Amino acid sequence: MDLRQKYQAAYDELESTVRKRAEKRRYPAMGYTSNLDLLCDFKTERLNELLEEHTPKARLDQMKAAEIIRTMQDLLETMVYYCSNGIGGEVDVENVELIKETFDFSYGMGGTAVQAALAREFGVERSAFDVSVSLCLDAETVDAQYAEWGIERLDNGFLRYQGEQVRTYRDEMLSSYQSREDGDVDIVVRRNRLGEITAVDAWHAGDEEYDRRTKELERHDSRY
Repeated sequence: MDLRQKYQAAYDELESTVRKRAEKRRYPAMGYTSNLDLLCDFKTERLNELLEEHTPKARLDQMKAAEIIRTMQDLLETMVYYCSNGIGGEVDVENVELIKETFDFSYGMGGTAVQAALAREFGVERSAFDVSVSLCLDAETVDAQYAEWGIERLDNGFLRYQGEQVRTYRDEMLSSYQSREDGDVDIVVRRNRLGEITAVDAWHAGDEEYDRRTKELERHDSRY
C-alpha cells in the first residue's frame, strides 16, 4: 500500500474512527500528517560517494524529483534536482530505512511554509523564525517524567530538585515557567524534538548564571 492509498484508507475510516474514539472518550490532542520532517546531516562528499556508487553513468542535469522516495535512485535524483536548481520542495519518504543507511538524521517538526510566509511578510530570512512545539501533557505524566530526573512537585505547587528548593524553573516545550524569591537552585528542563527529557540544567549561588538570574529578579522586583 503506497502513501496515497494509506491516506485514502484513513479518510475512508475517519467517521468510524471518530465514533469509536467518542465512545471511549479518547480524543487526540495532536496528530502528525506529512508535517514530520527528516532533518539530515547533509554532506556533499557523502552525496558524491553515493552518486558514484549507485548512478555512475547518469547525467545530473537530467535528474528529476521523485513523487515518493522508495529507492536509492529516488533519493539521490531528488536531492540532486533540488540542489542543482537551488530550490526547496517536499517529497514523501516511504522508505525511512533508506535514509538511515545514507545520512545521519533526526525527526523534527515541519513548518517551512509558515517560516517562508513570515519571512516574506517581514522581509527577512526564513532562518529568523523557529518552529516550536508545546506539549499538552497531564500533570501525572509530567510528574512521572520529572521524578526520573530528580524533580519533585510539592503540595504548594512549587518544585524541589534533588532535595533542594527550586527558585526558578523553565520547561519551554511545556510552556511552563515558575519563579519565587526563596530557593537554592535554578533549573531548566531540556527536551529533544520528540518531547523527551534529555537533561536538566541546574545553577546554584556562586554560579555565573545563577547570579545573573538573581540580578534580573531584583530588577524585576524593583519595578513594582
